[in-house]
Amino acid sequence: MHSRKKTTVKDEAKEKAKLLKAQKFHQELTNQLIKKSKCKDLNSLEPLARLLQINPEFGTLFNYRKEILLNFKQSIESSDEENPESAEESWKKFDKLCQTELMFTENCLQSSPKSYTTWHHRIWLIQQMRNPDLEKEIELCNKCLSLDERNFHCWDYRRFIVKFGKISTMDEFKFTSKKIVDNFSNFSSWHYRSSLYRQLLAENYDHQELQSMVNKDFDLVHNAIFTDPNDQSPWLYLRWLIDFEQHLLSLNNDGDTNGSFEHHFQIKQFIWSRNYHLFAIEFNISFSQFPLEIHINGQRIDDFIDSCESKFNGTTWLGQFVEPPTLLESNQIEIEFFHNGNMILQRTFDGITDQHCFVYNHDDDDDFAAAKRKQRIDLVQKRIKDLKILLEIEADSKWPNYMLTIVLDNNDNNNLETNYRNNTTAIDKLICIDPLRSNYYKDLKKMTTLKRKLFSKDLDQKIIDQILNPK
Repeated sequence: MHSRKKTTVKDEAKEKAKLLKAQKFHQELTNQLIKKSKCKDLNSLEPLARLLQINPEFGTLFNYRKEILLNFKQSIESSDEENPESAEESWKKFDKLCQTELMFTENCLQSSPKSYTTWHHRIWLIQQMRNPDLEKEIELCNKCLSLDERNFHCWDYRRFIVKFGKISTMDEFKFTSKKIVDNFSNFSSWHYRSSLYRQLLAENYDHQELQSMVNKDFDLVHNAIFTDPNDQSPWLYLRWLIDFEQHLLSLNNDGDTNGSFEHHFQIKQFIWSRNYHLFAIEFNISFSQFPLEIHINGQRIDDFIDSCESKFNGTTWLGQFVEPPTLLESNQIEIEFFHNGNMILQRTFDGITDQHCFVYNHDDDDDFAAAKRKQRIDLVQKRIKDLKILLEIEADSKWPNYMLTIVLDNNDNNNLETNYRNNTTAIDKLICIDPLRSNYYKDLKKMTTLKRKLFSKDLDQKIIDQILNPK
């Protein structure tokens, strides 16, 4: 009556007594097993299993099971040379024990699907077996993720199986497509997809094919966004995808990837001000540590490295010299950049013509760089157009307005002043529609202004102080 649920009255005294009895049984059984822990008999596995089914988080007992299995494995290895035929039978028995153990852990996962110890034990078992059935393990992951698509234990285990079994990266990419279509809100699938792009890049996957996949992903993200504009999962992936596309466009499609996402970096631009003893470098990707050695007129600049600071999300690094290098007799400035002992860029400036401020931009280097720049600008314009279509429907939504500022920041066409005004206008709108994060947007606007001024010949001490010592 009166909208109140009918509840069953429980006898608290009986419930408490039942719980105490279970705790006492658990403690006594645990003590007995610990006393027997020096015994590595296979017969001990059964009582351990009964206890672990009650509490799968009991890591000590899982470790005891490992010791029992390892003891049996070591006994096989020691008799392998003496009696190969008998050893082969023992190996089959060991594999069968491990298979039984996998079935046992699967039962444990049914009662506790997010048990750290159970998943870790399963990884250990796969590593011990001679020929584990990895297809079956992938099927288990599919089943678990269908029940809970955000079970990060299962995602980690799946990544282990994929790496251990050298499963095709493209097969996994197709799997994420299915999971995303099933549920656009499944951020775990979006995140896994981003890691697969990096893996494909490390595997020397064709850049044009990757760009085609990225284009399809933009369509996929747009479908997700139009389905639910307030769902942050596709927006966060879109934020990553924009940066990845820009990075992909900056690469030479020469297949030389060196197996690392971080290997694909370029110096987008740099400026050296002799008057202010300042050097600033912008990379196409972020770094947690400064990756270069700098030589000016053959002199390695160590004091710059010591004072170097990361700005603008790790893409831009600034530092000041104690003493600026002197000009060569020809009044030239020769600047060389080294990474892991290899020179990656060398530029010479006229010390008289260029006066005291030396500016370099990668896009001005050659015709190939200019063509890349045009391609990048065309794609950025397309992304801006797509966002503006969404803004016609969701004019006061935070996410499309925020993404517009990100895309505008990548828009390096010739209308720099127009880009800057459009970007600051978009940030001003964000301050109004999302007041809880107004300080973040104000800081973003300030950094946008400072970065614009940094890589220009209008650099002055006030700008340098604002960047190096922000208040």
